[in-house]
Amino acid sequence: MSKPGRDEAVWYVIRVHNKTLDKVMKRLDELSVRTFLPMCMDVTMENGKRVKKPVPALKDFIFIHSSVMEITRLIESECIPLSFYYSHYSHVQHDALWVGEREMDEFMRAVSAYDRRPHVHPCGEASLRKGLRVRVLSGPLAGLEGDYLQLKRGQKKRLVLTLADLVVVDLVLAPEDLIEILHS
Repeated sequence: MSKPGRDEAVWYVIRVHNKTLDKVMKRLDELSVRTFLPMCMDVTMENGKRVKKPVPALKDFIFIHSSVMEITRLIESECIPLSFYYSHYSHVQHDALWVGEREMDEFMRAVSAYDRRPHVHPCGEASLRKGLRVRVLSGPLAGLEGDYLQLKRGQKKRLVLTLADLVVVDLVLAPEDLIEILHS
């Protein structure tokens, strides 16, 4: 994938401080800016009872589908406290991390539509080793490609998706999900 132009809309990885996240998301929604905030369920104790609440899966990150110029305008004109996330691997100082449309669609589908809770980790925190490259042929994840992982014989099979060297999504495959090994 070639680097997008300054006025080309793609998915950018954006930093937002956790304390301002709700206000920022509300303001972006008011401005009709397309965003994605991966969520997961967190179990806490309230008044002696276990309560499940949706919480952001990634601390301090959201994804915005827009151009560099438009996001810069939101930061400067609208005074929205956002900042671009820059790739650690980039040789260019101001090379904002962006995600391709297909890769982002697969990530959103895996995190949002999966009936079992996916485990989403920042790449540095994930200790998953990569396995065979596979494509899921059936089930709720049909069409997704990732690395197949089975830690020990008899344990659940997992599909590991990596998004722009930023996050890892670890999904448990159902026994009935068929997979195809991809040759690279």
